[in-house]
Amino acid sequence: MKQTIPKPIGQLMVFAGLTALTAARHHDDIHLAHNTPENINADVAAVEVSVLDYNQSNTRLRQCYQIVSEKTEAAKTCATITREILKLKLGNQHSQRWINTGFADSLAMPRSATELLPVVFFLGRYLGENPGLQVPDLNVTADYLGTLHQDLLGAINAVNQELTQNGKLLSLRNENVAKLRKRMSDLVAELKQLLDPMDGRWHSFGLNIPGLEETPEAPEEIEAIVVHHTTALLTIPPVARANYYRIYQRIVGVDAEPLWIGSPSDPDFTIENLPLNSSVEFSVTAVNGGGESPLSEPVMVTIPPLVKSD
Repeated sequence: MKQTIPKPIGQLMVFAGLTALTAARHHDDIHLAHNTPENINADVAAVEVSVLDYNQSNTRLRQCYQIVSEKTEAAKTCATITREILKLKLGNQHSQRWINTGFADSLAMPRSATELLPVVFFLGRYLGENPGLQVPDLNVTADYLGTLHQDLLGAINAVNQELTQNGKLLSLRNENVAKLRKRMSDLVAELKQLLDPMDGRWHSFGLNIPGLEETPEAPEEIEAIVVHHTTALLTIPPVARANYYRIYQRIVGVDAEPLWIGSPSDPDFTIENLPLNSSVEFSVTAVNGGGESPLSEPVMVTIPPLVKSD
């Protein structure tokens, strides 16, 4: 039977932790040479650390982006006020007179932090060259715009630095996860050399017993129709590896859980004596020597009330 190693990182770590505990418990009767509890736990610990480091970097990155947003709004506010004041001298329409202010092509205010950065810089320099246009009461000064420029530049650089670090931590996390997943594959291969295919200790490791059949998949696209008063016909498309099926029934509003009502080998199954004036759900599982599949998606039939003839 095929062994399944969990793909989600959290599930993989739990699975690996279970195998390490089991390997330690069976140390005296299962002599693992390569995939020992110590080696498994070391790989799990490496994943834990790298996941934590990457998550902390994500938190710092969100904080950096928040600071950029705040600095961008402060810079945009001051640049907007400065632009409106300069319109009294340079005009309401863009022209060559605006070139040295940072508004190279139009008077539209940039939206992004990187586009806003040169506008704030050149506005500050323009006011430094024309101090008579400064309005200290409104913070329209060369010094304040210079401070805003440095703050915004620092915030952008902090994001870029954390992005670089974040990428490195993500790569390290993925490398450690791949190493742990390989450790689990290697453990399965080593256990195949040490355990009989029908040995029950496979289950202790959270693994399937290889000597058993592979459990079939859940049936799909089952159909149910009412064929006569209180009788329904259930049609089950064949499922690979299924030896037979189990039929479960739930009367809506009556049964809390689906109840087993039969185990046919024939994919066409007739259900009789269904209650009048009810809605009934049917679900199906496929079964073989390896076990029972999950329940199929339920299908519903409606049994009408008894109609009295005149």
